[in-house]
Amino acid sequence: MIQEEELMKLVTRTAAYIRRRPRNGQESNGERGEHPRCAKGHGHILDLLSESDGMSQQEIANRMDIRPQSVSEAIASMEYRGFVIRRPSPDDKRVSLIFITAAGKEHRKQVKEERRAFAKQFFGVLSEKEKEQLAILLEALLQGQSEDASAWAKKEESI
Repeated sequence: MIQEEELMKLVTRTAAYIRRRPRNGQESNGERGEHPRCAKGHGHILDLLSESDGMSQQEIANRMDIRPQSVSEAIASMEYRGFVIRRPSPDDKRVSLIFITAAGKEHRKQVKEERRAFAKQFFGVLSEKEKEQLAILLEALLQGQSEDASAWAKKEESI
């Protein structure tokens, strides 16, 4: 019979493998390729802007439940990469609104395509029945945890 500790090791190794995979022009050694990748969490902001373009940094921080300083740093990084632009609010010139650019939209599209291809390869070793069983088991684990854990997991789905 498998022990919970061994299950945790397997889950941890699986999660580490998924996090380590090369993405968006990055080599497996972590060097950037031709298309610089956004840092972790930036995809959430780009997804949010794709749904509601033209948000203030404070609105983004509130919607994502993160510190305004974290949003500010993320926006500066994404602006440098050309994924977002700032424009003054027509209602309040002291406030900048953040808009996703065509490059930002293309980046999100590319990331989603890469994720889809990786998922197809990663889960390709399982039968359809095994995939369904895995989904049921993972959902049961999340349901058995606190509401915070479930909310966090749903947030992660958009990455």
